Amino acid sequence: MNQDELNYVSLFSGIGGFELAILQIFPNARCLASCEIEPNCKQILQRHFPDHPECQDVKSADFKHLRGHVDLVVGGSPCKDLSKANTFGREGLAGAQSSLFWDFVRCVQECRPKYFILENVSSMRGEDKDIITKALGVEPVMLNASAVTCQKRKRLFWCNFFVAPFPAHSVADDSKDKYGVESKATRARSGARMENADSDDDGGANEMAERFLDSTLHRFPSEQNPYSRFLTVPDVLEPKSAVANLGHSQRMLDYLFDDSKPIKGHKPGTSRLAAFPYYYRTSNVKERCVGYYIGRGSYDFWIDERFRPTLYRKGSPREYERMMGLPDDWTEGVAHSQRLKAIGNAVVPAVIVYILHWLALNMEQT
Repeated sequence: MNQDELNYVSLFSGIGGFELAILQIFPNARCLASCEIEPNCKQILQRHFPDHPECQDVKSADFKHLRGHVDLVVGGSPCKDLSKANTFGREGLAGAQSSLFWDFVRCVQECRPKYFILENVSSMRGEDKDIITKALGVEPVMLNASAVTCQKRKRLFWCNFFVAPFPAHSVADDSKDKYGVESKATRARSGARMENADSDDDGGANEMAERFLDSTLHRFPSEQNPYSRFLTVPDVLEPKSAVANLGHSQRMLDYLFDDSKPIKGHKPGTSRLAAFPYYYRTSNVKERCVGYYIGRGSYDFWIDERFRPTLYRKGSPREYERMMGLPDDWTEGVAHSQRLKAIGNAVVPAVIVYILHWLALNMEQT
């Protein structure tokens, strides 16, 4: 198969994270079908990929006519019913949204691509992970976006070609500071090599992982390909002048800092902010995952220590885009809250670029 003629199908296309990555590695790739029904995401997709086929509803889409023409199927099926971030009862793959995974399976069965990539949350229950693994016939690899961005974002990827985990040194240390975030820097920008790697036993996978990670971070250093520019939280911050007016209301601050009301499972005198540290701190190296919920009140909360006194503010869409490794203003053109929701639901393009390096290697060898 000629890599310059890669034909792919994009399911649950969102705001085009897979598309953005695919065109970095396969610049002449052609999208044969795209499935997305969320109006704001469709608007963003259309702006960036005007030549793509019109988005379909994955539940009613027929892929049989594409059989024999598809090289790759990609998608990140909805995680809402699978993620532990859903505190109102997880229904797993039986849930209304996450059950759409079965349409990914149907697409693969109908169009029979040479390769596929499925993404979903690593926090899903073991039984759901096992069902997906059995249905697709491949074991997932867990990749943490902290190797290529400033956020801790663990995701599972089911690929029917070999993908090595990120090199151990590239992922943030699990030890946490008093604010509940990882305290060690994750990766030297100079491209430090993995320590104590046993390359004799892994068939060269560690060496290739190093090479592909380095390429992901440094192959595209332009403004439109920011993977190497946003590895730490300070890297993503907008100038103080651009965020000075994003301060939270006094009502919100009173709600979060009030320590007079008892909170179940916590000592007396514990505030909501201390009990539920769903915030971002500007002085940290790496921060928590950017999720679909960031547009909801107290979840969109930054402690900006560049200001005196400290400014408790909302994040800007551009800062969240940078945390995801998206180009600035990628989601511009839709309402603020919808931009945040779309960003939180997206895949990290740089992680997909890393995976596609392995796909390209596989294609060269077969």
